[in-house]
Amino acid sequence: MMFHIIMASHNRRNLTVGSIQRAAESAERAGISAIFTLYDDGSTDGTAEAVRKLKLPVSVIEGDGSAYWAKSMSIAEQAVMRTAEAEDWVVWMNDDVHLDLNAFERVLEQVNWQPDGVLVASFREPGGDKISYGGYRKYGRLHPLRGRLVAPEDQILPIDTMNGNLVFVPVSVVRRIGGIDGTFAHAAADTDFGLRCAERGVPLWLLPGTLGTCPRNPPTVGTVAQRWRAFTGVKGGGHPMTLKRILQLHAKTIWPLLWVSAYLLWWARQPLLSLSKSRASADVTR
Repeated sequence: MMFHIIMASHNRRNLTVGSIQRAAESAERAGISAIFTLYDDGSTDGTAEAVRKLKLPVSVIEGDGSAYWAKSMSIAEQAVMRTAEAEDWVVWMNDDVHLDLNAFERVLEQVNWQPDGVLVASFREPGGDKISYGGYRKYGRLHPLRGRLVAPEDQILPIDTMNGNLVFVPVSVVRRIGGIDGTFAHAAADTDFGLRCAERGVPLWLLPGTLGTCPRNPPTVGTVAQRWRAFTGVKGGGHPMTLKRILQLHAKTIWPLLWVSAYLLWWARQPLLSLSKSRASADVTR
């Protein structure tokens, strides 16, 4: 059994190198055979060169900066699937993940028990216990993207979808339901894959506890215009093409209503957001 660890990076050399080194150390401690495939999306900070200098089994695919996360991960996944064996696993890993040293030891217990399910890791905010990323359970029947982050427990838990920070996918599942959808602009490919698992009867499990730290992306600040550009930009949750595509795939009959309502709700929340910021500012000056 081989763990094919796939990653995407863009101008985060130190984070990327550190994440790979830590994962390799954790895998060695667990006695796991692991190889890395990194899609470096046009980094100008020497990421590709630094990774190649590591004395580790790492392959680097270089892009031009236009792929972003979803396409980068899809290309890396396609590369490893050409040689992966049936008993192997494809492991998604973000380049800002800092694993606990015993992370792969703990995963190995579940891999042996759940060889046909997808396993999702939870992460802590650095310096604390607050959960930053992990698995989600949907609430409500109509909106496929409405979900709550699940707090991990001492045993595996069923979930409906996930963040893609660290995910363990059997090669057999990739061949059965397809891999990462690289047509998304940047985000949502992880959510889409989780929803596909649920729709196709593939068990999706949240691993016990947390497996390391990963800081949550900070909220966008600035003027309403700046926040709107961020919301609808390539990396934003309201990027028109990305939002339209995932709703078309998973809310086939009512996607137009959900698509339009996302933008109406965003604008409806702005007066309340501005009011709360004004109150916070007033409290600081008192």
